[in-house]
Amino acid sequence: MAWQGGEERFDDITLLLARAAQPPKMIELAASPDTIEEVVAAVEACARAGGMADTSAREIALAACEAATNVITHSLGSNPARKYRLFLGWAADKFLVRIEDDGPPFDPESLPPVDLRAPLGERPVGGLGWVLIRNATDEIRMDRVSDTNILTLTRRRDRPTIGQKKSTP
Repeated sequence: MAWQGGEERFDDITLLLARAAQPPKMIELAASPDTIEEVVAAVEACARAGGMADTSAREIALAACEAATNVITHSLGSNPARKYRLFLGWAADKFLVRIEDDGPPFDPESLPPVDLRAPLGERPVGGLGWVLIRNATDEIRMDRVSDTNILTLTRRRDRPTIGQKKSTP
């Protein structure tokens, strides 16, 4: 459960994590690039512990790495005195990565689209991180509750890896 200002805050993702067979893991980290390796290791370990294949675990860890890097640099200004929280857990066959920070509001849908067909020299710097996050996850949800950004990345255990042909029902 996420706590803020002494009040317990419930939402559907928190309830899903609470219903999981194993309690969710929560790590509070300093807003420093030095914490990225800890994020990657924790995400990979939890994903594998829930039965996710190695390649899939690495992909969701890479997405979490990119998301945490964005939080650290853009939302929290790489200020190690500031903290962000990482929640990891399983709800049935879905692995959830949740990152909470108290930076300014952010809506990933407000980002301009990236033209992946444009020549590299004509592309602006930045923006590819969200392409990676979208490709490595089944669902991305960004919420703002009180003064907290809540980014939730979801990936199914049996989701095809990036580059694999997706099967059709």
